[in-house]
Amino acid sequence: MALGCTVMVQWANWGKARDGQPYANQGTHVVRLRWERVIYLHEYLDSQRVAEVCRRLVEQGVSEAAAEPITD
Repeated sequence: MALGCTVMVQWANWGKARDGQPYANQGTHVVRLRWERVIYLHEYLDSQRVAEVCRRLVEQGVSEAAAEPITD
């Protein structure tokens, strides 16, 4: 691997959430690597779909679904 590079990944996922409801999303991740370590990660996805599933998970007692975003 070179000193640094940028990798872009396009993805799709689908399945059932813990409550049995169907879930699907798609997006792209942009990852910058330097010396084989991630130094930057940006996600492009439908955040409203993620928020809805997290809301339902909180109602089912999954406390992690209500955690503050990791920012560092």
